Amino acid sequence: MKRLGSVQRKMPCVFVTEVKAEPSAKREHQPFKVLATETLSEKALDADVYNAVATEKVDGTCCYVTNYKGQPYLWARLDRKPNKQADKRFKKFLHSKESAKALDITKTRDISIPLVSLDFSEFHWNTEEDFKPVPECWIPAKEIEKQ
Repeated sequence: MKRLGSVQRKMPCVFVTEVKAEPSAKREHQPFKVLATETLSEKALDADVYNAVATEKVDGTCCYVTNYKGQPYLWARLDRKPNKQADKRFKKFLHSKESAKALDITKTRDISIPLVSLDFSEFHWNTEEDFKPVPECWIPAKEIEKQ
């Protein structure tokens, strides 16, 4: 570790996980649970977890600490939101899909329209134009491991 308390990167689960065939307490329609076992994962052992110093995650948010304009800054994750025009376009798409689904469902007399059953592959986001711009001082996270 470069210095005590510095944020390195997102940390994978320290323990091996297992899937149990029980309904999830967190997600209504998920028929299984993912639980941590008491066995340390291979990645944790490779990272020398026995000599690691546990630190506190701030506010449940992914964060990064670095110098900015000569001062240490805590950077929170940037959640990019769609701009108004793209948001309206997406809501219009949802409404049209729900309406079309409702017409099909009324024939079978089932009036519930779960969003899970909608096909979102027909809607396309343009990441360059559909989202609010990032602040000028924003920097992407470093050393993020894709799984």
